[in-house]
Amino acid sequence: MTDIRLEERFVSFQTDLFNWASWVYGLVTGKGALAVLEGFEGGPNEMEEERRKRVAAKQFPVLGEEMLGAVVGKCWRGEYASSMEAVDELKAFLEQMGFQCEENGDLVNFDNAPYEYLKVFNNPYLKLDA
Repeated sequence: MTDIRLEERFVSFQTDLFNWASWVYGLVTGKGALAVLEGFEGGPNEMEEERRKRVAAKQFPVLGEEMLGAVVGKCWRGEYASSMEAVDELKAFLEQMGFQCEENGDLVNFDNAPYEYLKVFNNPYLKLDA
């Protein structure tokens, strides 16, 4: 397990995974990418300090398993040894949910994905026609 350094100034696969996980959290919940600050009620001057404390303590919101919760959590906590390890777990999750992945990673017939699955996302801004 690798620790994500708050002072890290260079992009690494772990900073990429951390940011990707925050994006996924925002997508499925509609709460934005600053997931680590969920529930924070202080002013803007205290935000960065609170963010640093929560990241250092690895205090992150919990997502349900059906919303990639396990993968998102491991990305936030820096528990992947490589980006490919995260990709492999993401593919396994998608296959478990009934999707098929091609060799190149593309999803087969994703445009025809069942809306029932997408409805598990708790995002009020995600509009589904079905």
